[in-house]
Amino acid sequence: MTTAPPPSAAAADHARLTRLGRASLVAAALGALATAAALVVDPVAWLRGYVVSFHLLLAIALGSLLLLMVHLSVASRWGLVVRPVLMAALATLPLLALAAAPLLVTPLFRAGTLYPWSDPAIVAASELLQKKTAWLDPMGFAWRGVFYLLVWLGLTWWWRRLLARPEARSIDTLLPLSRPPAAAGLIALCLTVAAASVDWAMSLEPTWYSSMYPLIFLAGDALTAMAFTYAVALWLSGAGGAMTAALTRGRSRDLANLLLTCVIVFAYTAFFQYLIAWQGDKRHEVIWYVHRRAGGWQLLVAGLAVFQLALPLGVLLFRELKHRARPMLALCGVVLLMRGVDLYWTVMPAFHPGGFHMSWTFPASLCLLGGAWGFVFARALGSGPVASPEALEAAADEPDDPPLRATVIEEARHGLA
Repeated sequence: MTTAPPPSAAAADHARLTRLGRASLVAAALGALATAAALVVDPVAWLRGYVVSFHLLLAIALGSLLLLMVHLSVASRWGLVVRPVLMAALATLPLLALAAAPLLVTPLFRAGTLYPWSDPAIVAASELLQKKTAWLDPMGFAWRGVFYLLVWLGLTWWWRRLLARPEARSIDTLLPLSRPPAAAGLIALCLTVAAASVDWAMSLEPTWYSSMYPLIFLAGDALTAMAFTYAVALWLSGAGGAMTAALTRGRSRDLANLLLTCVIVFAYTAFFQYLIAWQGDKRHEVIWYVHRRAGGWQLLVAGLAVFQLALPLGVLLFRELKHRARPMLALCGVVLLMRGVDLYWTVMPAFHPGGFHMSWTFPASLCLLGGAWGFVFARALGSGPVASPEALEAAADEPDDPPLRATVIEEARHGLA
């Protein structure tokens, strides 16, 4: 039978999350000081870096919502293990809704700063942009953004409310209640994320378009959230608490396989966007890649090919490595880092097509927003058990599937003896 966590399990888990919350506050404070300086020295550069920071953190939250609804539509056991982590990530959506304000109001008050289509002079000089004004309108852009955020917040509220009901304590009684709304929620989420990717990212270069772009963003959100969720579960499993007992070798293998699936899907969508542009060989389609394959940007492409595709594929194809916590945690960290690099490579050439550019204002925005996000996440995850009773019961029902870090439990027990 699976070893139960020691009595101090909750204290061990919460101690780690408390340290994470404090470190996040320090990062947010430093980011606030750097942001204050950046807003005086170069507010435009700070705002452009803020776009990347916002999209990275939003990807974790929206990807977590996607993974949660996939779990609730199929009654997966891997979802029982990471459901508290997913719910904690969803608790950051109100913060991200507030953080979206600079993106939504900039076209109204600072025309052309982020989005060229918000500058009447640029629109007047482009026949193509004039045909897109029905959609690319500053006021419509802002109201659509509010609508997207309300849909995501509404879905979060619905699942928090449903999962708090007594029926949610058993997956057998939860499934009939969760499957229909999960199916509808997945449709609503995919449609709104696709539209938001067009508004908030693709329209940074409004004369270019790609039908694969929204799919790439969806796949990227899933990959980002999967790497983050798996990393948090692995990190908490080393505390000797509830997650140590819940994260068995089998569940770790399931999560690793899901990460592999996300890597493959993301690579597939990104490659086919490139293939379609290359086969078409039309200037308005290839110009997006022209801006991203010279002037130093091509070095990021090489790094992404190695560390976001080749390395994860090479590691995750080995079954035994999926049963080892440290290699998997390191891999998740690499994937998360590469997701940030990929978003930087996606967004920043819109402002610097001539060559690679990195400003100190980008780390300032990342520390500010990332620190605040991390604090809210740590508080939300620490407000309850980091592993649900259902996950612990499922682990206990599988005596042939030991905890991934069984030695941590034994060490904790010996320390209490």
